[in-house]
Amino acid sequence: MPLYDFQCEACGKVFEVERSMTDTSTETCPKCGSKKTVKVFSSAGISFKGSGFYVTDSKPSTNGSSKPTAPSSSDSDSEG
Repeated sequence: MPLYDFQCEACGKVFEVERSMTDTSTETCPKCGSKKTVKVFSSAGISFKGSGFYVTDSKPSTNGSSKPTAPSSSDSDSEG
């Protein structure tokens, strides 16, 4: 089950609670016992691993050539 952060509106204490995503019950502050608590929203930490990310696949080449090669004359002269 996920952990959620709550903050007590009475005393300001921030605490964690493990509960299901569908649970809508009010949490009790462990410091003062108040039921006036609100869920604190925070960003989730993510880590990109594996192929398909800059670190593994999109680095510039090490040979120093950053310019694309020009099309050959046979490619530009042909008509379909």
